[in-house]
Amino acid sequence: MIPDSPYSAISLPSGWELVYTNEPLMFIDKGLLEHVSAEHDIVACYVNETVMFSLAVECRNAEMVWGVRHDASQGIDDIVTEGKVPKQYDEIWRRLEADRAARRGGQRIDFMFDLPVELAATITGFQHDRIPAEWGAAPFVVLKPIGKGPYGVLKR
Repeated sequence: MIPDSPYSAISLPSGWELVYTNEPLMFIDKGLLEHVSAEHDIVACYVNETVMFSLAVECRNAEMVWGVRHDASQGIDDIVTEGKVPKQYDEIWRRLEADRAARRGGQRIDFMFDLPVELAATITGFQHDRIPAEWGAAPFVVLKPIGKGPYGVLKR
């Protein structure tokens, strides 16, 4: 279980270090992601189920490599890509599109919301709504901000 804290972290079995935040603007700030990626590869995923908005990006060497965004306010089929998306993108898109087509019978289900989320999960091994029960609450560490400004540091 993810702690009820503005910031927490966990080392994932995939080798990625996850920083989980309830501060949505932190990971939508392209400048922040590029700044941090000068020293560390980053895959960031933002999910807002209230408005059905999802975003995944990868930054490396202080530059964005790719981004995928879904915004249901632009339509339930809305997907915007930027850069060279990973090879997993096409497979995920085809599966979600097939699921959507199979359920056309008047239902308005937002399948494409999952595309950025699943794409980030295929790379990092983490998806916010599929945390293995065996993890329990223990592996997550609460982080506290130190420093001021948008590029402040987090510590355990």
